[in-house]
Amino acid sequence: VLVQDPKSAKFDGMPRSAISTGLADVVLPPGKLAEEILSFANYPAIAIPQESPHDFPDEDILAHIYMILKKASGIDFTHYKRNTVLRRIERRMLVAHCSTPAAFSKILEENQNEVNLLIKDILIGVTKFFRDAEFFEKLKQGLSKTASSISSVFTASELDDEFYDDLEESLIVSDLGMDTTEAVMDRLRQTAKEQRIKTVDEAKLALRGILADMLNVGDPALKLDTKPSVILVIGVNGVGKTTTIGKLAHQLHDQGKKVLLCAGDTFRAAAADQLEIWSERAHCDIIRQHEGADPASVVFDAIAAARARGSDVIICDTAGRLHNKQNLMNELNKISRILDRELPGASKEVLLVLDGTTGQNGLLQARQFQECAGVTGMVLTKLDGTAKGGVVIAVAQALHIPVKFIGVGEQIDDLMPFDAKSFAEALI
Repeated sequence: VLVQDPKSAKFDGMPRSAISTGLADVVLPPGKLAEEILSFANYPAIAIPQESPHDFPDEDILAHIYMILKKASGIDFTHYKRNTVLRRIERRMLVAHCSTPAAFSKILEENQNEVNLLIKDILIGVTKFFRDAEFFEKLKQGLSKTASSISSVFTASELDDEFYDDLEESLIVSDLGMDTTEAVMDRLRQTAKEQRIKTVDEAKLALRGILADMLNVGDPALKLDTKPSVILVIGVNGVGKTTTIGKLAHQLHDQGKKVLLCAGDTFRAAAADQLEIWSERAHCDIIRQHEGADPASVVFDAIAAARARGSDVIICDTAGRLHNKQNLMNELNKISRILDRELPGASKEVLLVLDGTTGQNGLLQARQFQECAGVTGMVLTKLDGTAKGGVVIAVAQALHIPVKFIGVGEQIDDLMPFDAKSFAEALI
């Protein structure tokens, strides 16, 4: 973090050049915001270039607006980034058809709902950094076991054979597996040679880049281009499929999409009941049948309901009885045939949920589900401090399946889009 006084002669041109040259990840003026941001430990690299303050015709009116906001929320927004606050005020002025700040100030005095909307709008702008930082901290805590093991290797004094041997051992223990570890070590040695890396700190940065690159095997974003689109969620029992579906439904609902859940796991006791609870929390509909029903028939009903209700996305839960591979394969194939027949050309994502504590068994699961259903992405769950997490690198390399989401807690908003760079930084 570079905290630089805007009044300083050295400040001219500093923010953008400091970020572009890699000198700093964040440039901020001194003040309470900088103090709050600095209180976070090990947050991800986020560039916040300082821009010229917006022109505001009357500072007294702006001060009055700040006072109204503070009275309603208890938050002193003068501590936050001026540009963000002014942009949100200007946007609300346009929505309220106000041509002058004075007129908008008058509306705020008389309309508490408009005050609440402005507060919410400003907070969306100024808290994104803190949400990202909080998520990264949870991710780092979730991978702390692996991070501790690997970081201990980088206390070495030089890049010798002992360093490489210790690093190789720690990567294998971290569930990358033998093949993936060998690939990583070969690339690290080659990079060290090409870039003339001499210190362990430089090797650490190089290793982060290698792991992030190995995780970038496909588009991490969901492809939901049709109406309806389908998300088929698969995985063995106990990995957190139902919870993931609930969190994903909540996220899509917040994006303005109409979501329909399909209780396709008709074999596990109370699976549909659990999914129904999540549907209520995520504010979306659910289609279910009795326990033991044909999963494909539930999917068929869900497709019909989605058409009738104008749903944007259908999220299907599935059984996870991998111990009976042939039956599972038959069920998933049947579901796929129904989807292809009833929704030809529809966007379809097949998300494999992997438990972060699974270890190399996760690679075996991924291979088997890839045969059954053609996986398009992974969701890594249960990063609770005991997880090693390296298995996703092994799966990405072996099967070229991208990670699309990562779960770092039990709260409904603890499922976040995957970022390879942040994951690599938390891992090492």
